[in-house]
Amino acid sequence: MSQSFAPKGCFITLEGGEGVGKSTLCARLAPMLSSLLTDIKTAEASRLVLTREPGGTAASEAIRSLMLHPPEQVRFDSEVQALLAYAARRAHLETLVRPALARGDWVLCDRFHDSSWAYQHYAGSAPSSLLEALDTEVIGITMPDLTFLMTASEDTRLRRRRQRDGDSVKDSFERMDVGFHRRVCDGFEARAAACPNRIVTLDTNTLAPDVLAAMALDIISSRLLRSRA
Repeated sequence: MSQSFAPKGCFITLEGGEGVGKSTLCARLAPMLSSLLTDIKTAEASRLVLTREPGGTAASEAIRSLMLHPPEQVRFDSEVQALLAYAARRAHLETLVRPALARGDWVLCDRFHDSSWAYQHYAGSAPSSLLEALDTEVIGITMPDLTFLMTASEDTRLRRRRQRDGDSVKDSFERMDVGFHRRVCDGFEARAAACPNRIVTLDTNTLAPDVLAAMALDIISSRLLRSRA
């Protein structure tokens, strides 16, 4: 990790449990934000880099596949999952995220370290001391400038998951029981309470995806674009 890393661009992450509409918001927000960045008159035009975690690079995607679809008879406990997630995160940061930010590009990432806290610590058994050490060693100063946490009621989440998944093969986290997913969402809420200046909560129960994307874009504009004008 390079502690001397000095980002020029902005780093935005989207978080939330299964079925909250996170990936839908990401797909709607990305072209809107990309267009906004194109319209800004700056000496060096910024572009939007869209990525995800675990994943985003060849090495990170390989680790993602191992985490979500482990070999038969293999089960990783929460601590091993955390170590795998941060191994993927290190490759992602070094290969894609930090170079993009150093160029002055903006990065929009579907999940980041808040997911590790929610899934492996709050819903799992990985100790906070482990994740704190990994945050320090792997992430360092490359923290998101802004995080959107998507929330929805349990009924809404279950309905959306049924509509989304259908007969598709579920990954190791999607197969977990309702109690696990409830703890995940509680964990995200705990993260939002602990980081109110960074994490903005968006309730996806009733608002259409386009409306939520427009709201997110307004928040980005007021918090990040105006501060850099």
